[in-house]
Amino acid sequence: PVRRPDKNWPKARYDELIQRLKRRRPNHRIAILGDPRGAYYVDGVPSGCLDLVNVDPGIRLDAHIAVLNRAALAVGGMSGGMVLALYCGCPSLVFGFVNEQHMYDRDNYLRTLLVYYPYMTARASEISRLADGMLEGRIPPPDRPQWDPTEYLGLLAIGLGKVRRFFSV
Repeated sequence: PVRRPDKNWPKARYDELIQRLKRRRPNHRIAILGDPRGAYYVDGVPSGCLDLVNVDPGIRLDAHIAVLNRAALAVGGMSGGMVLALYCGCPSLVFGFVNEQHMYDRDNYLRTLLVYYPYMTARASEISRLADGMLEGRIPPPDRPQWDPTEYLGLLAIGLGKVRRFFSV
């Protein structure tokens, strides 16, 4: 499979995020979506996760849409799958490059709840904390169309965010 390393996390980081989410949200079911030609989990998903990567290609898109229509939250890096989540009205947490954020804001035609964390190098701990905040309804704050997710993660994250932005522009 071809994966753009500049647009994707290493598999180990996804594994860590999945384990964190499973520990923090044991009553939630995690579904892994993607196309086998570009997904890490073509050889099987982590234990306890729903495998929507290795489904019949004739029903894959329908299966993804069905799951996203019922999901509490979609989490992932910049991808067409995350745009699909927005199109399905699924609240979404996307991490990626700061200069790509405008595309998600622009293409969010349904005005689906979206938190875009502008750091492709985000830590799994940061993403899991943001996911918790979204699932608990604490973020993004109501009536705040311009919101910096680093605010939620505390003073250290704000400082790191400024450093990351300085070097990524």
